[in-house]
Amino acid sequence: MSRSSNHKPRFVGTGTLILGNVHFGENVWVGHYCLLEALNEGAKLTIGENSVISSFVRIYTHDTSYRTALGKPKSVASTSVGNNTQIGDGSIVLAGVKVGSHVIIGANSVVDKDIPDYNVAAGVPVKIVKSLKE
Repeated sequence: MSRSSNHKPRFVGTGTLILGNVHFGENVWVGHYCLLEALNEGAKLTIGENSVISSFVRIYTHDTSYRTALGKPKSVASTSVGNNTQIGDGSIVLAGVKVGSHVIIGANSVVDKDIPDYNVAAGVPVKIVKSLKE
């Protein structure tokens, strides 16, 4: 995806919220009832070209867990999904995570760490389960 361009997704499903500084590559598909959130100053959410964000996916650029539990400041970090990547139904991608290009994230996964290019990852927390490199 070109850093200077921002395209509208090819499809956005019913009930999906796209909030804040969200940038899309060409030919992105976003399913129903998703939350793509980049409302925090200094954080950006980038979705690469030809990627699919399946229904009920949530992608964040902030985390308030430590603020709630310990009174610490919320953390804010840019989050990205590479080109030709599919995020499975019901998955959550946490703040600051970089999901690479040519990646498949299994349904209902919690993506709490970076996933390199050409991998299949799934689970809670997410783990790489297969390489897509030939």
